[in-house]
This record gives sequence, structure tokens and C-alpha cells, in this order.
Amino acid sequence: MISRRTLIVMVAVGLLLLGATPRSVSADITGNVYNFSAVWFDQIYQVDNAIVVDEAVQGDFRISVYNITPSDSYEYTFTGLNYYPYMFSPYHDERNGSVAFQDNKVYFDFDTTDVDEDDLAENYDLDMFPYYSGSSPGAMFFVNPVWSTHNTDWTTAVDDAENQLGVTGVTESMSEGSFSFQIALGIEYNHTDYDYMNGTLTISFNAAYDTDGVLSTWSLQHVTSSSNENHTIVHTISQSFARGAGAGVDSTLSTTLVLVGVTGVGCLIVGIVIGKKYWV
Repeated sequence: MISRRTLIVMVAVGLLLLGATPRSVSADITGNVYNFSAVWFDQIYQVDNAIVVDEAVQGDFRISVYNITPSDSYEYTFTGLNYYPYMFSPYHDERNGSVAFQDNKVYFDFDTTDVDEDDLAENYDLDMFPYYSGSSPGAMFFVNPVWSTHNTDWTTAVDDAENQLGVTGVTESMSEGSFSFQIALGIEYNHTDYDYMNGTLTISFNAAYDTDGVLSTWSLQHVTSSSNENHTIVHTISQSFARGAGAGVDSTLSTTLVLVGVTGVGCLIVGIVIGKKYWV
């Protein structure tokens, strides 16, 4: 027969192990309303210190959580401006959706191509997870609030990025709902109008979530700086989302577009494909 003292020790050890084991959290945020301001696409393209393109696509929306299912999915209503890649303008949208938030982990997939193996990448591809989707616009705003569950995917992503051709440096941080990285690499490409150019690309990412796993801020920026003997190009593209308690939802279009001296730029990218190849 197990003694009383042994039983107490076994129970105590069991409780300690339970507390140390990562487990699912279903924060009850049913009824909460979250207001967001989005900058889906912001781009500045400079040639020889002259701004050729200055363009931004932005708007506000609201996400209302009205239910949490037995399978741990948040059901929500999206109201406000929505946006799809390759579309010129946001549009007013109101729809219901759901997100299996416990499956949502913060990580990324970064790949480069260096055909001539000269430590200058000719192309790259970056995919962020989770990401904004016009067909499921609430999906990126709720992630698993047990932060240890993000460790494996995040660490693997960082290790893979460090081993990509052309990468000169990777710095990163992850702790209790805060995620960030910066990737630097050498690049080369043939410009449509200016022929061969080379230089650097710097990618910066920062995201923060509250204790319920709800997004507070999210930003991703690509800065390409390249040149040859005749020209210098600096191309900056960014995307960001921010939550604010007082943010309003305006169904009117909120788009800024300024094009200056487009002639001579060639096939300048003006669509939104955050995370793809940006030099032309």
C-alpha cells in the first residue's frame, strides 16, 4: 500500500510536470471587438536620389469575435476595408469567417537563388506565416498564445535563412509574443533600363501579440539598394498592421498614389506581393 507521504510526493511531482508541459490555451475573447489600421502596400522607388514612385494603399477595419467553437476556432465578423493582392484599390467588405488560432504559429520561409555562385543572389522568396488574406481577412490576427509552441517553426526558419546563398547576416528575437528578424544579403540583377546592377537587400520584420494571442502590431519592410557605374536605385516596400482601441472603420477608399516620371523605369512593380522579388 502506498504511504500517505509517497502519495503526496507523487501528486506534487505530477502537478510540477503538468505546469511545465506546453498545453493549449483557449482564451475566452468572445464578444471582443478589435479595430485595426492597415497599410497593405507602401512603396518608394528612387533613381539617382529622385523619387520616381511614391505609393501607399491603406485602410481601417474591425474584427468582432462572436464565438469560440469546441475545436478551438474563433468565429468572427470582418467589417471595413478589405484588399486583395494585384487589385488597385481596397473595397468595403462585411463577412463572417473563422480561424483555428491554435494552429497559427509565427514563422517564415526564406529562399534565395544564386545560379553563378558568386554570393550575390539573383532572386529571393519570402513567405510569412500567418499572413493577410483577402479571402480570410481575420486569419492572421489570432495566433496560439502558448509561446513555446512557436519555438520549433521559428528556430527552423532562422536556421534555414542563415544557410541561404548570398545571405550576409541574420539577427532575430522571439520571446513571449514578440517576434523580430533582420536578414541582409547581397544581390545582383539585370535592370530593364539600366542593365546590370548589384547591391544589398535588407528585410526587417517585427510583430507583437497580447497575452490572448491577438495581434498588436505587425510590420515587414524590404529595402533594396543597388547601383552600377551610371545609376543608383533605392527601392523600399513595406506592409504593416496596427491595433488601436479608438480606430474607426471608414468605408470610404483610403488610397494614396503618386507617380512621378514613370517613363524610363520600365516594368516597375506596382502590385503588392510582400515577400517576393522586388528589383527590376
